[in-house]
Amino acid sequence: MKELENNTEISELNVVVKKYGNLSSEEYQTISAFSEKEFGNVPIVQKYKWAKPDWVVIKYTKNKLVSFCNLVEREIRIDQKTYFVAGINNMITLEKYRGSGYAAEVLNKCEHFILQFMSFDYGVLLCADSLVPFYEKHGWYSVDCPVYFQQPSGRELWKARTMLLGKDKQIAPKEIDLNGLPW
Repeated sequence: MKELENNTEISELNVVVKKYGNLSSEEYQTISAFSEKEFGNVPIVQKYKWAKPDWVVIKYTKNKLVSFCNLVEREIRIDQKTYFVAGINNMITLEKYRGSGYAAEVLNKCEHFILQFMSFDYGVLLCADSLVPFYEKHGWYSVDCPVYFQQPSGRELWKARTMLLGKDKQIAPKEIDLNGLPW
C-alpha cells in the first residue's frame, strides 16, 4: 500500500479522492446529510455500529458534490489468511443526478484507487441485493460464505450480500472475518 500525506488529494475529471478527515466542513455536512437521507431509515443500518471511513471519492459537477463513496481500510481474514482491503461504504448519487453515469465514474475511481494506486488485495462490499447487477457490471462478484464482523456486544454474522473485487481470478472463500466494525 502506498503512503499518502494527510492532505493528499488525488483529482481526475472532477472526481477526487480525499482523506475523510480532510473533508471541508461543507463536504462533511453534505455527505452526512445525504447518507442519513439515503440510509438513515434502513433497519440494518439502524441496528449496527459502523466503521468510520478513511477515504472518500467525490464526483463534482459545476463545483457541486453530486456523487460519492466512502472507503474503509482494513486488514481482514479470508480463510484464516490476512489481506489488506478497502471496504466500500455509502455509494450515493443525489437523486436528481441519478442515471447520469456519476456513480459509475465514482466506482471506477474507487476501483483504480483500491487495486492499482493503493494496491489493496481486494475491495469488499456489503451490498443490498437490488444493487448487485450494478456492481457485477463493474467486475464485482458475490461470495457465498459466512462473513463475520464486530459490534460492541461481540462477534456477529453478516446476513446480507457480500461482494469482492480482486486483481486476478475470483476466489470462493469459506469464511471472511472483517476484523472490526462493518462498513
